[in-house]
Order: sequence, then C-alpha cells, then structure tokens
Amino acid sequence: MNEENGLAGGKAYFQAHRNESHLFAVETDSGGFAPRALTAPADSPIFATVSETAARLRCLGPIAVRAGGGGADLSPLQASGVACGQLVVDGSHYFDFHHSENDVLSAVDPWDLESGAAALACVLWAVADR
Repeated sequence: MNEENGLAGGKAYFQAHRNESHLFAVETDSGGFAPRALTAPADSPIFATVSETAARLRCLGPIAVRAGGGGADLSPLQASGVACGQLVVDGSHYFDFHHSENDVLSAVDPWDLESGAAALACVLWAVADR
C-alpha cells in the first residue's frame, strides 16, 4: 500500500472505503517468509479468536499471538477504530531481499509463503465466522 511514499495507498484505501464496515484488517508487509506470529488488539474479542485459531495451526509450526495492532499501511483504519493486526514472519533474512534485485517471487520459499497465506486465511475465516 506504499507507506514509503507518505502512506499513499493506506490513505487512498481509507478514503475510498471509510464508510464501509471493517471487522478486522491485517497487514502483511514483511516478506513471504515463514509465519511466526499474529497480532491483534488485546482488548478486542478478536484476540481470543485469533489465539484459538493459531493454536490449531500446529502443522505450520508454532505461531504465537501477541497483543498489538497493524502496521503503517493500516494506520488510517486503525485510527478510525478498526481492529487491526499483522502477520509476523521470520525476518532473519528480510534485508537479504528487501528492495534489492534479489526481491523477486522466485526467491521465496513456496512452503513459507503458503504457510503464511494458510495461517492468515484460517484466522480471517474464523474471525469472520464469529
């Protein structure tokens, strides 16, 4: 959503969708690495749903749940009261790729990317279902 240029994408999304209902918005802006944690607002019932769902995803490796919100791209939504979170991935090799010529889809481990997508899909489905 382009936080590098003044949050242009996040601000544009907020302006275009500000009158729509948002239950939970999640940012994934740390690469396609293996999922390690999810964040959600501790004071929201969403936190319990995220925690319960993440505990069932043992086949993807341990995925912690931490109190927290979304990242910079979601800041306009979060400021308006929308519950926001993040998918936190293993960032140990982030700067080996981030904004470099190595930052290409073919460099991403398919299992890591699929695991993050699966974790996020399961959590978002559970939140929406509740």
